[in-house]
Amino acid sequence: MLDEDVSPESEEDKSHTYPLALPPLSPTPLNHSDCCLGLSTTLVQCILDILHPKIPSLQIPALPVLSIGSGTGLFEALLTTLSPRGTIEVHGVEVSSSSSANKYLSLHLRHTVPTTFTLYDDATHFPVWIFVYPRDPRLVRVYLELAAASGRQVTLIFLGPKADFLPASNSEGEDGDGEAQQDTFADVLGSFSDHMERCHDFIEHDETTGPVCNSGDGAAFSKPFRASIFSSADAGLPSYEVLCVLRV
Repeated sequence: MLDEDVSPESEEDKSHTYPLALPPLSPTPLNHSDCCLGLSTTLVQCILDILHPKIPSLQIPALPVLSIGSGTGLFEALLTTLSPRGTIEVHGVEVSSSSSANKYLSLHLRHTVPTTFTLYDDATHFPVWIFVYPRDPRLVRVYLELAAASGRQVTLIFLGPKADFLPASNSEGEDGDGEAQQDTFADVLGSFSDHMERCHDFIEHDETTGPVCNSGDGAAFSKPFRASIFSSADAGLPSYEVLCVLRV
């Protein structure tokens, strides 16, 4: 929410201080006040390895990546800066009312939407989407539907709490009042039990041989994507966080 006492002049002056300087990283995850995610060089390298087949040669423009709900843009700026020779360019889209939105990103990498549930019109121009600690599974679902409808292949990287992938406790999908519960991330993306035994390392499979995930009873998902979940140790994340990669 914007501060009401900030004048246009002070906002303009403030913009000249951006982007902010990036903090140093270590191989082990560290907390930072401007990012929900545990940050580490191991995590950054893991994501760069995942995107390696898509990273262009030096003669081609950098791979455009879109972070949806980018917050301060700290993680996004680290990915851009630490990519080899600038081969990845991470753009951030955030709600326009956020006073701290994308303050670590250069101006040309900052994009806004008017509300939390407003789709970013140019999202399908990006072959890679990132969600870091998304707040509402419904927004992820809408973007997945957008990707499927566009006919373009999109790689989606989800980073957030491991608990988001736990299946709902009530198998009937209703709360105590008999009302339908809101979709969880496990509903949208699949739970650990759905994925762990049937999805293998994302990097080891190409588009034609990559695993198609099935539910625990062997029934195929009614979702048009392949998915892989990385454990915290593999991804350089704290024990309570997880990295999920989807191909739509």
